[in-house]
Order: sequence, then C-alpha cells, then structure tokens
Amino acid sequence: MLSTILHPEYLFLKKEDLQTDLVKRFVDNLLRVKKVIEDVDEAKVVFSKNLWLKISTDAPWSKIHENNFPKQYTISINAIIFPFLTNNDNVTTISDEEISELLPCNSNPELTFFENQILDETKKIISYVKAKSGNFFLINQKGAYQFFYEGEKLDVNIINSPEELYEKVSYEELWPKNKNDSNGFEKCLKFYRKIKGKKAIASYCVKRKFLSDILDETKKNKIIDRLGGRLSMTLTEAESILGDHEVSNPNTRRKERRFHVDRGSTVHYIYNKKNEISFERFYPASKHNEGYR
Repeated sequence: MLSTILHPEYLFLKKEDLQTDLVKRFVDNLLRVKKVIEDVDEAKVVFSKNLWLKISTDAPWSKIHENNFPKQYTISINAIIFPFLTNNDNVTTISDEEISELLPCNSNPELTFFENQILDETKKIISYVKAKSGNFFLINQKGAYQFFYEGEKLDVNIINSPEELYEKVSYEELWPKNKNDSNGFEKCLKFYRKIKGKKAIASYCVKRKFLSDILDETKKNKIIDRLGGRLSMTLTEAESILGDHEVSNPNTRRKERRFHVDRGSTVHYIYNKKNEISFERFYPASKHNEGYR
C-alpha cells in the first residue's frame, strides 16, 4: 500500500485566507489529491481519529467557517471532496489506541504550520508509519525533508505534487501472476490509461498463451506502453508508429498481425474489421522469427 500523509496545508486554511484566491488553489489541490488516490488502487490517505475530528470541526468548509467560506466552492466540497475523505477505500484512519503513546516525530528541516496542534498530530501520524514501508509525505514546499523518531530515521518519501504518486506504482505489483490472471493484465492496462490519459478505441481479449509468454518478462513498462498504445490507435496509426504489419500463420493459414515492442520483441495478434483485437503471443528478441512462414 502507498500510505500518503498530507501536510496540513492540504486540509486547513487560515481564517483570513478564506476570502482570497488561496481558496481556489486549496480546493483545486484537494481535487488533485482525490483524483490520484482514486486512480491508484494501492494509495490511501492516512489520518488519525484526532486529525479527522479537527478536519470535521476546523477545516475551511466546517460549520464554524460557513459564513466565510466562498459559496461557489461549497458544491465541490459537499458533493466531491467530503465523500472522498469519508470513503474507506481512499482513507486509512488510525485509532486512538494505536497512536496515543506515540510522540510527534522530528524533522530536518523543521516542518511549519500556522497551528501547532494540527502539525503535531500530523507528525504523530508520521511516527506511526515508522514500521511500514511505502510511505509518502505530500508537501508543497520543496526540500530534502528527513524524519526521525527517537533517533531512528523513518522510511518516508517526500513528494511535492499528488501526481508524483503515479510514478511510485510499479507494473511489477500489478503484473499477472499466472497464465489465468487476466485480471492482473487488465489492471496494468487500466492504470496505463489513467496515467497516460488515453482511451482505448479497440476492444480486446487476451489468450492464456500470451499471458504465459509475458509472465517473466522484465520489460513490463515497455510492453504495457505498447499494448495500451495499440488499443488507442487506428490500424493506420499502428502501422506508422508501431511498425504494425500483416503476417501469415503457417498453422492456420489465416492473416494475422504483429507490432514491435522494441527492436527485437513483438506482439502477435488477431484483428478484425469490428476493431476487435485478440492478443495471441508475445515473442522476445530471441524468438522474433517464430510464427513466420
């Protein structure tokens, strides 16, 4: 799991900033966090129960600020952001029992925020994840931050934009585990479409022999990039960009197609006029000529 701790700047604003352009940036930043967390299945925002209570009572959209919070952003908060922050698929909430004995971590350089109580609670959350890996601290301020608890350096990685989380997901984790794992294959392509912003214009199926071919391949990013790219292209575009070409299958005598993954390896597939693709085989460079007559 990619545990993501938010600097309080993503959740709180000073009262005097509620009538400034900072509100728009604040809402936009939260919407960006929402999109990335929902896109990346492995990512979750980490809160403590105490921090959630603070969000409920002191966040810019809470009742005590309702007369100051700009009305044009109320819909975004109530209809989009608040449901996101209360969805267990997006958020992990640490119980009081799990965090009560912990101290706020130390940081170098020191973290700053306008309310120390909220900052200390955030630093306690960082202390909580000390025994876990895959932790990220999202902060707008650039800097080589390091975190320590009782003298021990914590495994927390700094990211300066929500979108950096996309780069932390490895296809290795999503990759098919066996030749029957078409679900893992679809997860890879789904994630590719999200991070590339490309839509598939062709429907597809994948054969078990193809999955068996790619199980131990190391060029996972390149393979998914080419497969996802092919599904978003017309045949003419694929011929131009991927070197897509027709081949004869010596076993079936039917016309099939291939495109290049790199200079050596290729994907062998069947294509019909309904824009349907069936991925049949993957040939690494050492088997590049297999299947040709």
